[in-house]
Amino acid sequence: DAFPSEAAQASLPDQVRVHRVLGQLQRVLETMGRPTSLQTTEQGAYTGHLIRDGIMPVGDPPEAPLLASPALVQIPVKTPIGSGFSGLVGGTPLIELSSLSEATGRRIVAKAEFLSPGGCQKDRVAKQIIADAESAGKLHPGATIFEGTSGSTGISLTLAAAAKGYKVHVVMPDDQAVEKVESLRRFGADVTLVRPASITSPSHYVNVARRLAEEACGRPGPGAYFADQFENTSNFRAHYSNTGPELWSQCGQDLDAFVMSAGTGGTLAGVGRFLKEVSPGVHVCLADVQGSSLYSKVVHGVLYAPEQQERTVRRHRIDTIAEGIGLDRLTANFSSGLHDHNGGLPGIDAAVKVSDQEALEM
Repeated sequence: DAFPSEAAQASLPDQVRVHRVLGQLQRVLETMGRPTSLQTTEQGAYTGHLIRDGIMPVGDPPEAPLLASPALVQIPVKTPIGSGFSGLVGGTPLIELSSLSEATGRRIVAKAEFLSPGGCQKDRVAKQIIADAESAGKLHPGATIFEGTSGSTGISLTLAAAAKGYKVHVVMPDDQAVEKVESLRRFGADVTLVRPASITSPSHYVNVARRLAEEACGRPGPGAYFADQFENTSNFRAHYSNTGPELWSQCGQDLDAFVMSAGTGGTLAGVGRFLKEVSPGVHVCLADVQGSSLYSKVVHGVLYAPEQQERTVRRHRIDTIAEGIGLDRLTANFSSGLHDHNGGLPGIDAAVKVSDQEALEM
């Protein structure tokens, strides 16, 4: 029988049901006097080569050029249809880093967040921030979302906001990659560039974004909202409620360690917190860039280097090629992951310093 049985069809909701199309094609070819042959697997899926003169069994390699691969009839079709930007966020695959696995004797995998529509895990944060603000009645149709960012969160917010009819105004340091600024403007964001400054200065990009949002709220119109990715724990919640469970499931609920850098700290804290709750033995480690103080916080419990005296701390940040990671202050999001719910046990077990040279060589 060239066609799968009804039982076979019913038992395979995820297989491509191409029998009707192929059946029609077969009948057309037969009326043209061309030979056809179809085979089905035990699961009822077609395993045929479509060639110039018809369809030949896979086991009988044709000499004529293939017009279609047999793999085409094995493609699963029961995949969700995403609803706009938000429907494409999440569900990124794991990719094994074979060279590192071979070098360490361990299976090392990376979560491919770069496949998210905005290019990184900040898409999850943007989606959560907007959803939470809407639920709290803080975002109204046509409103403008303000954010201070080194670029990545701004891109994600711009894409997520555009899909829901909001505008975005981004404030960022002027020493960031020009490609980020160009992308933001192409996506429709207003961009204000400011000189790098300490977080204690009114001219720091986060403080400027907050002030602009406050000023916009005082004017007639649909209003404004300050996303505040550093202190808004919707950031942490996005990863605690979604990224963490997703990663745990993809690993077959068998994971030894989770290593992550930190900017706002939301990803490391959220994923790490979830993993610790479902499996306290999972080792959570911060990979911190040169010049950042977060390493010192995890290892020594303070946000200054051991050789410095308390109360005489000065900003002594070492420049780095890394953008968007490393920080000289403790955010609400990072703090959410420092301890778990079980008696205050460490939520972040360890930290390592990573120099620019090491990052480049990796």
